[in-house]
Amino acid sequence: MTKRQERITQFDEFYKTANETFEEIASNDKSHKRIKSLFSFYVAPGGRLGGVNKKVIEIFYGSRPIDTTVKLESNFQKKETADIATGATLQYSRTDNGHVVCSLCPAKSENQRPYEDLILLDFINNPADLKKRIKSHWKMFIAYMETTCIDGEPSFIQRTRALYLRNFKRYVANNIEHERKVKLFFIEIAKYSLTIGFSGFLLFLITEYRYQSKSLEEKLYRENVFSEISGINKNTKNISGDTLKSIAVITEIRNEATKTNDKLNELKETESTANIELKNINKSIRTIKSHVHAPDKATNK
Repeated sequence: MTKRQERITQFDEFYKTANETFEEIASNDKSHKRIKSLFSFYVAPGGRLGGVNKKVIEIFYGSRPIDTTVKLESNFQKKETADIATGATLQYSRTDNGHVVCSLCPAKSENQRPYEDLILLDFINNPADLKKRIKSHWKMFIAYMETTCIDGEPSFIQRTRALYLRNFKRYVANNIEHERKVKLFFIEIAKYSLTIGFSGFLLFLITEYRYQSKSLEEKLYRENVFSEISGINKNTKNISGDTLKSIAVITEIRNEATKTNDKLNELKETESTANIELKNINKSIRTIKSHVHAPDKATNK
């Protein structure tokens, strides 16, 4: 037996137990109990059209009238018709190579239906994995039913699941398959980022080029300035050497002058002392003279 035949055999086994499996899952779901009071429920291995297609398993809620519409016929006769609401569908389709495509069809009514006709929920390479995934598929199916049905009462989690389905799964609308919305969103973001990034890169190159040119000019200018400053420093050093020598000579002259002034001051002090001594001598001489002449005056008397 080939791998393809093995996959087909595994799907056939799932096909045979589909009724019991999904009836058991449905019996434990609170949302299903409420919806079943409004819509009939079917598990149809072989499809809803007679159950003769061995490649298809359909789990779906049936149809029911929700209102009536009165129309005027061409003969001006009134005709009353029923407005029908149809429940959602969970479908498993086996391909010729044994893989399985899992899809969801939304609930709808005569005058109200979602944009998408079908959501590609899952692709199962190995039908043996179906039993592991059917509970997850069922939760998505009930969430989709609650959010697309006119009598739906979706919880927050179910709304989140429906949002996930519509944005993270491929879908079919107007008989055209569309890519995931989130993928298209990120592609647009990437295009925008690349456009902005490329523009920024060009701007960076232009700025860098201008900066390099400006830096080269500034470098040459600085070299010229430094050269001039070096020349000034050399001249200043020469001038400073001569100046230091002149200062040394002047300082020596000042020191000599200071010494000469000190000597002059000493001479002045010596002269002053000599004058004082001379005055004292003169004074002494006068005193002696006065004593010498005193006896002569007495004798004459």
